[in-house]
Amino acid sequence: MTDIQTQIKETVEAHDVVLFMKGNKLMPQCGFSSRVAGILGALTVEFHDVNVLADEAVRWSETAEALRVQLDGLTGSVFISSAFVAYAGPFTAEYRRL
Repeated sequence: MTDIQTQIKETVEAHDVVLFMKGNKLMPQCGFSSRVAGILGALTVEFHDVNVLADEAVRWSETAEALRVQLDGLTGSVFISSAFVAYAGPFTAEYRRL
């Protein structure tokens, strides 16, 4: 298990209700987080909030994963771009004047 997965597991095991949200229960930073925190507050449910925007390790791991996915498709993208340039090249004004 990665450090992040271990941290999430420990947090979930330590609290009955955990809300992973943007912001915190006092200042949610998106509509969904605000709505869920409001519903839990209205139901008087005690919950532990985790600000997912504050954890830099989570953000970096998500960014690294997104870059890995983009890298996997890079060869195909370069091939398609090269094919387009090779196809469109002869149709430019410079080649039509010959």
